Amino acid sequence: MYTDKDDHDYPDCSVKLLNEKRSEYDVDMKSNGGKQTKNPQRQICTCVWIKKWKWKVLFGIIAACSIGSVALSFYKMANLSLDEKEISSMKKDILDMKQHRKKFENDIRLLYAGHYDQNDNLDTLETVLQNITVIFNERINNLTTELNTLNTEYERQVRLQKDMQKQIDAMGTENRKKFEEFNQKMIVMKQNLNDMTASQEVLKNDLRDAQSSMRRETQNAVDRIRNDFRAAQHKLESDYRETRNSQNELKASQQSLRSMLLGKLSDLKRHVQSKPNAGPITRSSVGLICVLLLSFCLFL
Repeated sequence: MYTDKDDHDYPDCSVKLLNEKRSEYDVDMKSNGGKQTKNPQRQICTCVWIKKWKWKVLFGIIAACSIGSVALSFYKMANLSLDEKEISSMKKDILDMKQHRKKFENDIRLLYAGHYDQNDNLDTLETVLQNITVIFNERINNLTTELNTLNTEYERQVRLQKDMQKQIDAMGTENRKKFEEFNQKMIVMKQNLNDMTASQEVLKNDLRDAQSSMRRETQNAVDRIRNDFRAAQHKLESDYRETRNSQNELKASQQSLRSMLLGKLSDLKRHVQSKPNAGPITRSSVGLICVLLLSFCLFL
């Protein structure tokens, strides 16, 4: 990094070429063994071109180097792995870049040592490059921190997954045991159900037999009761007819007795009336007998 400016006064190449006597010779380094050749017009055009385009060329070279450095930095950052070896390799590349940059700055200083504004531009570019380097290092540190956090989280997730797998295996074993017990219980229940079904069939058959026998006994009892009832009914009807006949005979005898008593009573009245000399006792006796006979007839 250029912190001190060069104290030497280097005259401008163009001024020097304009003020001093122009040499009529041009040194050709590529041909004739470096012998001087006369080409004054070419020398003047070269100096004018250098004077006109030197800052643009310098800025272009610096910008190209900066863009190349930034592109290389971003390329390295994009392809950065989270491994320590790759980080150290990138640091080594950064150091190599700094060395190349210093070498390039030395070359620029050797080429343009007489221009004071060059140091300011180089300092600015150096500051920019340092800022980029600091930002790059901060991003690397942030990526390293995030990598450590992700590794910790990954380890925690792996442990959690192992614990969950153990719990799942334990639950699967317990569920298999419960399922086997449930199957055994189902087998026992099926056997019990089959036994209950068989006993139910036996009970149903017994019940059917009992119902059939009870139905037969009930039918027989009903038939006997019906026959007894019919016999009793016939007997009651015959008794009723006999009673009715007896009542008719009794009524007939009562009618005949009444008619006979009434005849006797009328005879007795006529007999008493035919005897006017009868005493009161006889008449009262006859009257009492008449009353009794009359009440007896009314009762009948």
